[in-house]
Parts: sequence; C-alpha cells; structure tokens
Amino acid sequence: MRDTSPAAAAFRRLASTIGLFCLYAVVGCGPSTPEGRAGFSIEPSPGWTKATQPVGVVPGSIIASWSGPEGATLVAFSSLPIPAPNPEALGKELATRWLNLPGVNIEGQSVATYSGLKAARVEAVGPGTGGSFVPSGIGKPVPVEGKPLIPTRMVYVSFPRGSDTLTLVWHFPESARAAIEPQVESALHSVHVVDSPQSASSY
Repeated sequence: MRDTSPAAAAFRRLASTIGLFCLYAVVGCGPSTPEGRAGFSIEPSPGWTKATQPVGVVPGSIIASWSGPEGATLVAFSSLPIPAPNPEALGKELATRWLNLPGVNIEGQSVATYSGLKAARVEAVGPGTGGSFVPSGIGKPVPVEGKPLIPTRMVYVSFPRGSDTLTLVWHFPESARAAIEPQVESALHSVHVVDSPQSASSY
C-alpha cells in the first residue's frame, strides 16, 4: 500500500528533485544553460574563457563559444539533422568539402566515440588567423584586414543525433599545436552528450 503520509510525500518530492539534479549534471548545469538545453556539456582547460558574444562563423546556430590561448577558439553549434545518420559518411563529406578550399590540407579523418556516441572527426590545416580559417575568393584565401595569414589547424567533431547535428570545432595556430592539442583532447574526453536535446539554443 502506498504511504500517503506528509512525511512520505516530502521524501518522494526530495527524491524526485535529486533525480532531476543528477540528470541535469550529466548534460552540464541543467537546462538553464544553452549547453544543457542543447543536450551536452564540456569542460575546456584552464585558460579558455567563455565568450559573451559568438566567436566565428559556422554553418548552423551557435550554442556557445570560447576563446583560448594564442588566439584559439572553440565553437559549439547545432545544424539540421542528417537522414539515416552515419558518422563515417559525414566525415567523408566534410573532408571533401574542405579539400575544395584553396590551401587547405586534410590531416586526418576518423570516427571517434565520446560520451558513448559516435562522431565524425576531421582535422585540417589551412590559411587563417589562428582563430578561424579565412574566406576564399576566386581560387585563393582572402586575408582578414589587419590580420596576417598563418597556418591554422582545425579540429572538427560532429555528432549526428536524432533531432540535430551537434558540432564542436576548434581553430588554433599550427605553431601552437604542441601546447593546444592536448587541451583539445582533454576537453573532448570531458564531453557528455545526450541524443535527444530539448533545444538548440544560441546566443
């Protein structure tokens, strides 16, 4: 028989609250944050600062972004879902897209698993500012005013999910790779992702 006493009711309310708290902790500070509503959390290394305004231009809705050492950037964004999600096919498509950009070399393409979900991972090096690749004109990179072109490394990790595609993309100077690449790997291993987010909130 169900205990209907006030004490039992209070206990059930407490247990429910604790359960919700644990669920929110998995996806990062609960649904009150853009990351929580988008169904993921990540812990960048010390020295990375969360931006109050979007950093970079991406093919989707920016959820959150960070600035790191040596002008490095991290952007998390959501884009449209992929019919019959296939991380391997997605990685090949992304690599082919960047190969068509002048001066961009694909350094690696793989399927990786983070937080129990498979993701397409592509690494490339191309002309940029250290914090992003630069746009391309007619067959050549277009420098950003006041910023010299430098070799820039991109690490692009996309999770095809049921309701969207969640992407984490880092850019940093190739000259700083030895220092920043371990920070990227550390952040990736801190990631928690759920397959069905509440929404893809942006700034």
